[in-house]
Amino acid sequence: MSFDDFFGRLIAAIERARVDYMLVGSVASISHGESRSTRDADVVVALDQAGAERLIEAFPADTWYADLDMAREAVVRRRSFNVIDEVTFWKADFIVRPDSPYDRVAFGRRMQKTVSGVLAWVATPEDTILGKLRWAIASGGSARQLDDIAGILRIQGERIDRAYLEQWVPILGVEAAWRQVA
Repeated sequence: MSFDDFFGRLIAAIERARVDYMLVGSVASISHGESRSTRDADVVVALDQAGAERLIEAFPADTWYADLDMAREAVVRRRSFNVIDEVTFWKADFIVRPDSPYDRVAFGRRMQKTVSGVLAWVATPEDTILGKLRWAIASGGSARQLDDIAGILRIQGERIDRAYLEQWVPILGVEAAWRQVA
C-alpha cells in the first residue's frame, strides 16, 4: 500500500468524523514546496471530547490502532496523540490545536488543496514556514526543517506573504532560524 492510499484513508476517516483539521509538517511542506519522502502525517485538530470520540470511531479497529483514552487525555492537556495504520505502519500524529493567538489565526487561514490526489485542509505556505521555524528552534536547528522552508520559498516565490511572516517571526521568537533561510 502506498502513502497515497494511507493518506486517502486517513482524510476519509477525519472527514467522516466531522472534525475540523489542518495538515501541517512534512505533508504541508511537500504540498507547498519540494517533494521528499515521509512516513507520517501531522494533523492539527480542533477537538473536544465528543469530537475525539467521533474521530477514534472513524478509524476501523481491524486496520487502525486508535486509542480513545489517549485522544481524550490529549484534549484535556491540549497535547498530541496518534493513530497507526496496522497494515502499512504509517502513522498520523494528531495535535490538539493550541489556543494561542497565533495558532487560532493560522487555523483560520488554512486552505483546501489537493494533496496525494485528495482534497484536504492544509496550512498555508506561510504558516507551514512558521511551523517549520518553530520546529527548527525546538530541535536545535534541524537542517531538514530549514531545507523544507527553503523549498517552499523557492517554489512559492513571490506568492509568499512576507509581511505576514515578518509580523509573526518576532512574536514566535524564531528570528534566528528565519535569518538562516530568508
